[in-house]
Amino acid sequence: MKGFIKTMLATMAGICLMGFLAFVFTMISLVGMMAAGQEVTEVRDNSVLVIKVQGAVQDYVEEDITMMFEMMNGELENQGLDKILSAVEKAKSNEDIKGIYVEAGAVEFDSPATMVALRRALQDFKKSGKWVMAYGDNMTQSAYYVASVADKVYAHPTGVIDLRGLGGNYTYYKGLYDKLGIHFLAARVGKYKSYVEQNTRTDMSENDREQRTALLEGVWKVMAKDICASRGLNVDQLNAFVNDSLLIFADQNDYKRMRLVDGVVYPEQFRAEVKKR
Repeated sequence: MKGFIKTMLATMAGICLMGFLAFVFTMISLVGMMAAGQEVTEVRDNSVLVIKVQGAVQDYVEEDITMMFEMMNGELENQGLDKILSAVEKAKSNEDIKGIYVEAGAVEFDSPATMVALRRALQDFKKSGKWVMAYGDNMTQSAYYVASVADKVYAHPTGVIDLRGLGGNYTYYKGLYDKLGIHFLAARVGKYKSYVEQNTRTDMSENDREQRTALLEGVWKVMAKDICASRGLNVDQLNAFVNDSLLIFADQNDYKRMRLVDGVVYPEQFRAEVKKR
């Protein structure tokens, strides 16, 4: 009996100790995060703000302890639009910052609105008289859309610009359910309530196709108009590049001929261009 009591007390003491250590570690981590958030970055004269249009960009990213460890391990590249916009706004009025370098790559925005907001912030930044330059290796469509606002856009000699327009495909499960003997019941009101159709149909309904087409066409019109305004193209030219699959077979020099970029250079050559500013 005494042995049992000793074991139980030792176990309880161990649990309490682990809980205490976890609490202390959590508090230390929180204090560290708060201190890091309050750090003031010293901006030297003739500096350049670098914005990486890569990874995942969300409207807002909440920094918690888990995210902190993932960032330390290099496993996470989430960016909050709110922080990017704040940095751009501060750079606009900071006399030591001469311009912005947009490092374009593979990026995924949480919504078209986030993508458009970032581009418009850069466009507004240019009104201050400062420059924006962009450089990318493999630029996704969203990344190029943001980069195209720059005064000069450069591509890597082996880089790719993945302009293909907007579209989508969807998976339908009714055929699987029929084979498994599952009958999915759904109640809906209105023609455009298509959320359940993946479970009740084997293909896309005309109403769903209509609403999805309207959404995608609306987003693409904004993207095409903005790209063309910045690059000196007309929308018909850009749509011809995309619809005729010309960009699939294009090489880097074709990008320049199509006026999608201003030059094809290696990173060190681009840095030399930045230093001339």
